[in-house]
Amino acid sequence: MKINVTFECTPEEMRSACGLPDVQPLQNAVMAELQNKVKSGFAMDPAEMIRGMFTQYLGGIEQLQGFLARIEQAATTRRKE
Repeated sequence: MKINVTFECTPEEMRSACGLPDVQPLQNAVMAELQNKVKSGFAMDPAEMIRGMFTQYLGGIEQLQGFLARIEQAATTRRKE
């Protein structure tokens, strides 16, 4: 038997239903910083620029990886319930 379920909701509503955090403030801060760097003519490797911003905002790539692992674990746990 095959069952298809369709949800009509916004991305915010889906994130909330899945128990995922609202990362919009972080995205806004990163994009604002990126725009400021580009507008000021900041010449640097894009990967290094992003890495530097994540270090500043999240305390390092290791914390980002832990954060993403917790999101994945929360999503997997909710699916099993």
